Amino acid sequence: MRLGIWRAAAAAVVCLSFVAGAEAADDKKPVVETPVAAKTTTPSPCKGLDNAACTAKAAECLWIKETKMKNGKMRKAYCRKKSTRSAQTKKPT
Repeated sequence: MRLGIWRAAAAAVVCLSFVAGAEAADDKKPVVETPVAAKTTTPSPCKGLDNAACTAKAAECLWIKETKMKNGKMRKAYCRKKSTRSAQTKKPT
């Protein structure tokens, strides 16, 4: 008998919290979603270059040769921008 009363009380608390939350949501101003601005990144200077042009820009570009992937498909050779390391801070010892 006691367990039934506790269940009913818990259900009432849950229902009241939903009703109170709905009323509070009605009082708020509507949220206006603004579109997210597209990234304004510059295209890679190495993208789309052939082997000769890529190796000519050896300071900033790297030629990746054709490879066979695990699933058996061949990945075409391509030119990509070399990665750059950001300045790392030294930890005090």
